[in-house]
Formats: sequence, C-alpha cells, structure tokens
Amino acid sequence: MGLMGRSQPFVAQALDAGFVFKTGWQRQDPAIRADALEMWGRLGLLPPRANPQRRADEIVAAAYLGDELAAVGTAYMSQVTLLRRRFAVWRVSVAPAYRRHHLMFALGGYSRDILESWSREHPELNIAGMATITSFQALSETKLPAVLPGSELRLIGYTPDGNRIRVAWFDHTRV
Repeated sequence: MGLMGRSQPFVAQALDAGFVFKTGWQRQDPAIRADALEMWGRLGLLPPRANPQRRADEIVAAAYLGDELAAVGTAYMSQVTLLRRRFAVWRVSVAPAYRRHHLMFALGGYSRDILESWSREHPELNIAGMATITSFQALSETKLPAVLPGSELRLIGYTPDGNRIRVAWFDHTRV
C-alpha cells in the first residue's frame, strides 16, 4: 500500500473508514495550510513558542474526513547527534475527535513514504530517515510496539522528560 512498497495497515484502515490523505510537502498548498492553521489555533495544539506560519511551511501530509481536517503532519530537518546523521523530524497533530482512529500511525506511514522519496531525489541534503519524539503525555504512557507498523519508527531511547524517541532509517541510507 505504501509508496515504497511497505505494508501500510493503518493507511488502509483509514482509507476504508473514509479518510483521504493529501500530500503537502514542498507544495505550499493554500487549502491545507489554512485548515492546519485553523485547527492548531482552535484546538491550541501548538506549543507556546511555535510559529504557526513556519509550521505550516513544514506540512508533509494531512488526513481529511470529508471537508474536515482530522490530522496533519509536519517535518523539519535536523542533526540527530546520537546517530551522527540528519533526519526529517516529524510531528503530528490529531484533532481530539479522531484520536481513536490510529491516524498518528497512518499519517506516519504516509509521511515516511513522502519524505523518503524526497530524500532519495535530493541526496545532497543527506537526510538519513525520519525521527520523532512523542510529547503527548497520554501516548507516552501507552504501551506500543517497539517498531510502529507502516512508518517503521523504532524506539531508540527517551528524552530526559521521559518522552519516546523513535527513528526510521530510509532504505537508501548507508552508514
């Protein structure tokens, strides 16, 4: 189901439930941007220091149910010191009404495929994979698989605050 041929069970489940995924990476899609800015503001999903316009520039993908934005994923490039490589650091916001639909996992798999394809097309940027830090407290306390299906995000450790750090290496990366 995935762009790179990986099994994407949560993407398939979301599609079966009527969700539609839209790619936003490097497209500056005005509709996705407006919907994300509205959702983040209405639900207070961004941290106090976050710049909403800059975050909207980083949109990778969005999940919709009808005309309603249910979830949006963003990414920025950063050095992961422990791994000595640059990664696309992925974040996701899911509207509370859709948090039981596994959209975080579905959008993670969908986003990984987009970012991996982009990384392959831009080898000069040396993006080795996708990384994420779980900062949603309720999710941080939930027992999850060590490797998340679809996105292949693997638990590699914890922040000093106890949040999970996960990474997924892109298939073309060599170390």
